[in-house]
Amino acid sequence: MSHQKGNLSYDNDERRKSGRVRTALTTCQHGLVLNLSKDGCRVVCKKAFLLPPGATTNLEIKSACMTVTAPARPVSCKPRPDGKFEIGFQFVGLSDELQRSLVQLARTAVDFSEAKPGKVG
Repeated sequence: MSHQKGNLSYDNDERRKSGRVRTALTTCQHGLVLNLSKDGCRVVCKKAFLLPPGATTNLEIKSACMTVTAPARPVSCKPRPDGKFEIGFQFVGLSDELQRSLVQLARTAVDFSEAKPGKVG
């Protein structure tokens, strides 16, 4: 289920602790970031992303004018009709400051996409 709050669109799921913001013009080293919260993100990748159980990777998430690096582990991998994969990442061991930075990055991505109509990816 999703809903709008001001200019931000949130995805809520009972399994998640926090709502997710649908992002625009946001990427990481693995592909396009579809949505983002202080707890995790969903990324479109060309290949399935696998790590050994319990292993983490550092996601370098980039928006229009901000980059945040956050440790995360893949928690889901779903094939898409276009041959790509949607990977769900859960952030691990984030400080309150890093969580706030991720939320700010998502807001920046939404604000920037609204300032540049027609430029989304």
